Amino acid sequence: MVKAILRFLWFARRRVPLLRRPLIWPLPYGGRFHIYPDETGLNVIRGCKHEEGAWKFAERFLKPGMTCVDVGANQGFYTILMRKKVGDVGQVFAFEPSSLELMKLFDNLSLNNLNSGSCYITPLALSYHIGKSRYYENTEGHASRSSLAPLAKEVRGKVLLTEVGTTTLDFLKGTAPLTRLDLLKIDTEGAELEVLRGARRTLKELKPTIIIEIADVCTRQFGYPSSYLVTFLEDHGYQVFYPGRRGLVPYQPTDDNRDTVVALPNEHLDRILDSLVVK
Repeated sequence: MVKAILRFLWFARRRVPLLRRPLIWPLPYGGRFHIYPDETGLNVIRGCKHEEGAWKFAERFLKPGMTCVDVGANQGFYTILMRKKVGDVGQVFAFEPSSLELMKLFDNLSLNNLNSGSCYITPLALSYHIGKSRYYENTEGHASRSSLAPLAKEVRGKVLLTEVGTTTLDFLKGTAPLTRLDLLKIDTEGAELEVLRGARRTLKELKPTIIIEIADVCTRQFGYPSSYLVTFLEDHGYQVFYPGRRGLVPYQPTDDNRDTVVALPNEHLDRILDSLVVK
């Protein structure tokens, strides 16, 4: 009951003009973040505990000089972490189609003095095709739940139907060009399979480590169970793990799961696991 009341009061700030202004909050991995009266701000205050294993894995895995792609960058929680860890000698490509979240992403990078150099922000949605797509943008504190499919009933607030440009990771690989890709993070509210379908060549040739959200409540809106993401990754040479407190454990999808998991390429599995061991 207390948590529900506090959550209500947090989002109620949006109704008071003077309280809509962002606060500056420390990030759990270092750095700062503009927190607004929205779902992302609330998660940051909580230390992003709902996916703590995933971002802590990224924090350990990333090294200077690496190349990362953040698909569904939102307000920049992972983009900032990637940019801080890979440094000026690395590269970060972030994709965020939501106009509301894109502005906050730029502001958060600027707040951390990371808006220059090798960090490239693109206002497109990654998908399986190049063109345009309908985009359902939540405008009432849940913009992080915006999606290429109609939003689930569980997502509250008004929705603005817009149109966004789409591209594929395989196209980025050929035009950037990407000669390496160390970490690929995908959180696209159910469109994860579309992103993977447009990245088959990249997965085969560059074999990135992947952090990906698996959520039935989102994938159902696209007509497939979230467990199919695990099947797709395994069919393309990956093993899927849940990043728990004791490290990576084999992932077993269940009904109505909502998890952020790690997929490691079989070809580099032993090397990656060895690199994560504290010596």
